[in-house]
Amino acid sequence: MRVEQPHALGEQEARRRLEAFLDEMMARQPPGGVAVKSASRWWEGNRMNFSFQAKKGLFGATVAGSMVVTDDMVVIESDLPPIIRSFVGEEPIAEGIRRQLGALLR
Repeated sequence: MRVEQPHALGEQEARRRLEAFLDEMMARQPPGGVAVKSASRWWEGNRMNFSFQAKKGLFGATVAGSMVVTDDMVVIESDLPPIIRSFVGEEPIAEGIRRQLGALLR
């Protein structure tokens, strides 16, 4: 899955907003009864690598990927596990991310 979101904030402000948003998301219960565990993220230059375990009921999967932040663009890439693609689908997830990024980075 690849999501691209243009912005006009500059790299540092976009990173600041994204970090605050991710901190807030991890502090609250995700929607739909999905539990997020073992979340980690680390920066290498302008690339943030991430990994977390998502679990709902008996089903769970590890999601990993990266987010590159530049002066005018955020690009998120992740190979969604097959179980997530089969239950939810890649496009609804990508569209939800686009909506949230668009609101966050305006």
